[in-house]
Amino acid sequence: MSARGLLLVAVFLPLVAAGLAAVRGPRRWSGALASVAALPALGLALAAGRSPSLEVELPWLLLGTRLGLDATSRPFLLATSLLWTAAGVYAASYLAEDPRRHRFHALFLAALAGNLGLVLSLDVVSFYTAYAVMSFSTYGLVIHAGGPEAERAARVYMGFVVFSEVLVLAGLVFAVAAAGGALDVRAVAAGLGASAWRDMALGLLLAGFGVKAGVLGLHAWLPLAHALAPTPASAVLSGAMLKAGVLGWLRVLPPSPLPSWGAVLVGVGLAGAFAGAGVGFTQRRPKAVLAYSSVSQLGIITVGVGLLLSGGTGAVGAVALYAVHHALAKGALFLGVGVAQAADGRARRWLLGGLALLSLSLAGAPLTGGALAKAALKGAGAGPAVSLALSVAAVGSTLVLARFLWLVPRPEEGRHAHGGPRLWGPWAALTVLAFAAVWGLAPDKAVAKVLSGNGAWAALWPVLAGSAVAVALWRWRPRDGWWLPEVPTGDVALVLLRAGAWLRDVGRRLPLARPRVQGRVRFAKTWSLARGPWAEAMEARLGAWRTLGLALLVLVGLYVVLLATG
Repeated sequence: MSARGLLLVAVFLPLVAAGLAAVRGPRRWSGALASVAALPALGLALAAGRSPSLEVELPWLLLGTRLGLDATSRPFLLATSLLWTAAGVYAASYLAEDPRRHRFHALFLAALAGNLGLVLSLDVVSFYTAYAVMSFSTYGLVIHAGGPEAERAARVYMGFVVFSEVLVLAGLVFAVAAAGGALDVRAVAAGLGASAWRDMALGLLLAGFGVKAGVLGLHAWLPLAHALAPTPASAVLSGAMLKAGVLGWLRVLPPSPLPSWGAVLVGVGLAGAFAGAGVGFTQRRPKAVLAYSSVSQLGIITVGVGLLLSGGTGAVGAVALYAVHHALAKGALFLGVGVAQAADGRARRWLLGGLALLSLSLAGAPLTGGALAKAALKGAGAGPAVSLALSVAAVGSTLVLARFLWLVPRPEEGRHAHGGPRLWGPWAALTVLAFAAVWGLAPDKAVAKVLSGNGAWAALWPVLAGSAVAVALWRWRPRDGWWLPEVPTGDVALVLLRAGAWLRDVGRRLPLARPRVQGRVRFAKTWSLARGPWAEAMEARLGAWRTLGLALLVLVGLYVVLLATG
């Protein structure tokens, strides 16, 4: 098959597979479809080499779809396809006895289609459409387990998704207008730099994609969704979907330096790196700890994007390298949580050893992929102050990952032990790839720095410091349990939900004497967040597949009208 044919198969196979998984007859193969749907994308990433240049135009699709692979998207495609393949194989066993597994696989495949579509899109319309498909499909993965906690997490996730979609849509409309109506993402990025609306569009796009990237202050959906989604969904949420926001930044940011915006991102990124590790250290569920660790690690990636905006040389490659390493290592850690629920004896010791190595790699220990990624990032224009701050952040990463290792669940805590033996394969493969893949993508300068004596010490001392603090805290912990107060998972989101409930209660107690006002209040309460029978019936109707499909078509149609008239 030609490279162009492989590109089209990589984009459209997951969509076809998602449709088959939703049909009563073929859906019995949904697990197998989820396991193989990302393989053409993986083949495309491997066949393209380090300097890919591939483009296919489909003038009949949307406003003229342009798909392709370039040096920016190739690392993201490689990490995305590897992680989705491992998670798909894992999910087929993990959910083998789940009566709702076919629905999970269908939504899993739809989210995969959106994720691969946005990585391979070279025009604004197809990029935004794929971004929306991925975001809205993920709602079904977050709410899959059911129950009040999952429903709350899915509701918070959907609120942030809609907020992100509105910001991104508005920012892209400004950007396309600045580019004279051009839809090519490269032309849009170039035109945005010289536009009078540059700062307005950049603010919208940075915030919109920042929701998906888990930037501090916009991250509140992330811990709730990661902690309550099924384990394979948590792996792709943290490993692959968070990187969609990072790729969105790299696609639309102007090529000319913008030091003021760069300084803002560096500051926000460092704040996220420290705050994510600090809050994660207080958590008492392993997946919640990993979720806050992702907030911390994505903060470091945000610092890299800030260096890019500040004119840092090689920052694009450094950000992509760090994103690949985090995707594979964090995905393997999440999958390891499910393996731990079914492993005991010698197998458990092997598992804990693998999880410890992955944790050391994420913390940036010498000779690991994390050390390579951090060296590349520091060499992309980070001054002494930023480099020191990144090293101190590695101390926090070590602490929070040590906390995760302490909380790794025991076999008696597992509910999916039936899939235990079959879960080892995808976890082990992803663990090996987390160490090997980054070495094949790293620039020679970063490799030389990691192998030097100074580079090894710069990577070693934060891990030693974090490990020493973790051992001391463990040694002197109270006998009756954990001594730190737990920050509620979801932090900002829960504050907002409680504030809304408080305002609603206050409104109910206000003396409203006028009948007209009382009537309006009763009407407004029908549309409130209170879950009455009417609201539940409406939610069920809105959750139907046909309704969601029509809503998505309407959204795309409105977007086309805005572009045509803009």
